[in-house]
Amino acid sequence: MAGSINSNARQLTDVTPSKWDKVRVSSRSMFPDMEWDLRGLDNNPNLKASDHILLWDFELPNGQRFGEQRYAIMRQSVKELVYATMKDKGHSPATVDKNFTDFRSIVKWVVEKEYIRFSDVRKETLSTWVAEINLSTLHPVSKFNLLRNLQRFWQYKDKLTDTFVFDPLGGKKANQLVGATKQELKDCGYDYIPDDTAQDLVRKAVDYIRGEGVKVATAAYARDMAELECFKQGKSKSSRDRHKRAALKGMGITNAEVTTESRSVLSACFIVIDFFTGVRASEMFSFKRDQIAPDEGSVKIKGRITKIKKKDKEWMAPPVVYEAYKLATMLTAAMRESLDYEIEMRKQERQKAGAEAKAELDTLIVKLSDLREDLFILWSADKHRTETSCTHSKTVNSAAGAFRDTYLKEFARKFNVLGPDGEVWDLHAHQFRKTFARYMAANMMNLRYLQEHYGHDSLDMTAWYDPDEIELTHQILSYLKEFKKNTVRHMLEGQRMTGAGAKHIDSERKIYFMGMTSDKEKETFIEELADDVVLRSTGHSWCLGNTDNGDCTGSVCCMFDPANVKQCESAVVTEDHLPVWQEMERANQEVLDTHGIGKYQKQAIERLLEETIRPTIVFLLGEAEPDETYGVVTA
Repeated sequence: MAGSINSNARQLTDVTPSKWDKVRVSSRSMFPDMEWDLRGLDNNPNLKASDHILLWDFELPNGQRFGEQRYAIMRQSVKELVYATMKDKGHSPATVDKNFTDFRSIVKWVVEKEYIRFSDVRKETLSTWVAEINLSTLHPVSKFNLLRNLQRFWQYKDKLTDTFVFDPLGGKKANQLVGATKQELKDCGYDYIPDDTAQDLVRKAVDYIRGEGVKVATAAYARDMAELECFKQGKSKSSRDRHKRAALKGMGITNAEVTTESRSVLSACFIVIDFFTGVRASEMFSFKRDQIAPDEGSVKIKGRITKIKKKDKEWMAPPVVYEAYKLATMLTAAMRESLDYEIEMRKQERQKAGAEAKAELDTLIVKLSDLREDLFILWSADKHRTETSCTHSKTVNSAAGAFRDTYLKEFARKFNVLGPDGEVWDLHAHQFRKTFARYMAANMMNLRYLQEHYGHDSLDMTAWYDPDEIELTHQILSYLKEFKKNTVRHMLEGQRMTGAGAKHIDSERKIYFMGMTSDKEKETFIEELADDVVLRSTGHSWCLGNTDNGDCTGSVCCMFDPANVKQCESAVVTEDHLPVWQEMERANQEVLDTHGIGKYQKQAIERLLEETIRPTIVFLLGEAEPDETYGVVTA
């Protein structure tokens, strides 16, 4: 079954050791093989050809190879462990890959300490290494996974030929040693891109598409078509290189720059499309050429869901996604013409081939034709990435593996996209889906959220979201609850508030919250209040109004007239809104300083500044207290 491994396989303990050589690991591999090929067990197209192949003859720190005879017992034991976890846990191939990486690290450490059997490792030596792992700068999740896989040598001791003769973790669990609960480890896993980092990333991707995209794509097409025409004429590589350089003359870009900038442009297109659709990384590579089109102010994308239920799917997206799509197709146009040429050559070859060769060529032609329609393709010199190849001097491949491995990381480094710690963000394709969920949750609370940051035509991102996606719905609701809890917590813990609705929150704070002594009691109160309160943002204040309960007129005037925070008992302005109010002061003062406004418009702006905006700023800065109505702040 795709996605899990060996659900019907026999345990090694049920097989006579002399017959282990006949145990099948997958349809492609047997237990004694030096390569375990697990491909075919995963339908995820976000793969390169070498994914899900476990290579047992890897290099060791001492310069030797793990496939050598002297490591036969150790190699046998690790194989037994991988096989046992595959059988017991039903892990996906991707999880097996991750675990194998940890097992390989453990093997290298043992060999580095000059052991050739796990059972020879002394307790104090291993305890020192466990301590070093725990004190290292590894991400907490990486520490947890490595320690957990280290402990599995003990947990599966009855199924291994050779293993440690004691529990490497001394009876503790991996998360205990890391000093975090499983939920905390899940939360710090950074499966999403932090808000400020995401905003910076997307701004830079959009700016790059609009600023350099067409120039780079035009140059790439000119260069690659010049090379293809030379190839068709049978010219030498040196001649092709000359023609490539000539094609770029006057464009202000070199051949090397075309190569590197093309990678950046394709990455920017990927970032924009994935960020604004929230699709899984695997689904990004189901997108085909000619399946993204404008549709009444938005964009429709046709693709295919690859997880759980495999089915065709249609997504909606904002117009900027169409910009990215058009640029991606422009950038890869020459690659498709190269594939057209390859397909035609293979068809001619087929006419002269025998029956067996015809069948192979038919399969190849289908693969090349499918590849031609993929949205994300690239030039590659890595022949191990694909089972198809072009007769051209380079190969055309799916971009899936490159985006997972290098392209996105390169983009983050090139454009200095930093995480909360000030370091370049370690960008992965799988982070976009949960990032989208967080922005959806933020948008549900803040109708102007995305427009303010990205200039969208539509204020309502929920129009692009399919509520039938149960998994994504759960993530959005989870993040929505998280945002509400954090906002309520800041209000209750002393954040300055004003607006006519602030008295309600302040009353809850004084009557209930401030009298609580335990953190647990306070946390429970925060959770209950967050569940009960309606909380969304107008951009300049929080709205507690609920049209269902009749305590809000449903008017949208509050969004456009900040003076309403003085009258509406559902309006609360907190310190988080200070930058917005300071910007309002700047913008209104700028209008006043012009000479093109009328007398009454000038009076209205002056009244707004003096009665609402400036007093609110003074209060939020801690330089004033609200009057008894909470509706006006006084200096």
